[in-house]
Amino acid sequence: MRRTKNLLPIRNPELIFGLVGPIGVDLDLVIEALNSSLQQVKYETRLVHLTKLMRTKKVSLKIDESTYVRKYLSLIKYANAYRKAAGHAEALAARAILEIGKIRTQFTNDERSPALGTAFIIRQFKRPEEIELMRKTYGRKFIQVSVYGSATDRKRVIREKIRKHSPAQKPDIEVEQEAAELVDVDHNQKNEFGQRISDVFHLGDVFVKGIDKSEIGSTVSRFVNALFGHNGISPNRDEYG
Repeated sequence: MRRTKNLLPIRNPELIFGLVGPIGVDLDLVIEALNSSLQQVKYETRLVHLTKLMRTKKVSLKIDESTYVRKYLSLIKYANAYRKAAGHAEALAARAILEIGKIRTQFTNDERSPALGTAFIIRQFKRPEEIELMRKTYGRKFIQVSVYGSATDRKRVIREKIRKHSPAQKPDIEVEQEAAELVDVDHNQKNEFGQRISDVFHLGDVFVKGIDKSEIGSTVSRFVNALFGHNGISPNRDEYG
């Protein structure tokens, strides 16, 4: 009988963290916490910011950055148009995969070879089809980080940003109406290629309350420590080479 060569576990597998979160949570703080915690376990991190990568000549829309509200709404419309132009609801996940391949070449000279000891942080996913494609492509190396906050906290953050980025002072009632509109649009669109936060959030592998910096840091740190076996759990239990 032919003997099978023993397979050794890879101790520093390439990891992909996909962020999902509604408007009003602080994704910047979550990214900062992931960077810090992953560096503690000797990982390099690379950020893949989808809204900065989705520009294409196939979409004629422009991003209006004149106010916070207009910028956010125009980014949503652009992403919807991007998916429609591609003809696939998971188009932005495909764009993330291409970018990961491009970055891999900096480490391995081959876009198909995993960059061991590297973690990609993707900001952010909006549809379940995107998560499905990422899991199909990367298996257990893909980790969905769902970021949440109460409606009260998120609306407060949104109101502050609306006021901060408005060229002129607005009445409180107008600010409140705009904040409510953003929350509603962000949550779940009826557009065939629109975002579906409510359909993807619950698919998370870890849930982080994305309002308070200290709470974000402690949650992310505990998860990363557990992921790397500090509590008897390891991310490499089925990663072999």
